[in-house]
Amino acid sequence: MELSVMKRSLYLSFSLLLTTTCVLHAAEKPWTIHTIDPSTQSRRGADGIRLADANSDGLVDTVTG
Repeated sequence: MELSVMKRSLYLSFSLLLTTTCVLHAAEKPWTIHTIDPSTQSRRGADGIRLADANSDGLVDTVTG
């Protein structure tokens, strides 16, 4: 089912308006930083998350612990 040119233009305009509104709203207020591990010794993070091929299947696995 093909959309008419008018519907495509309407969807594109709405998407552009929504995207622009979200970007402008995000620029108003910066992210709040919530530090989990304030230690300056450990720059790796408190969660200890790593990417590795743990099961040798050729795919990268997410490892935590």
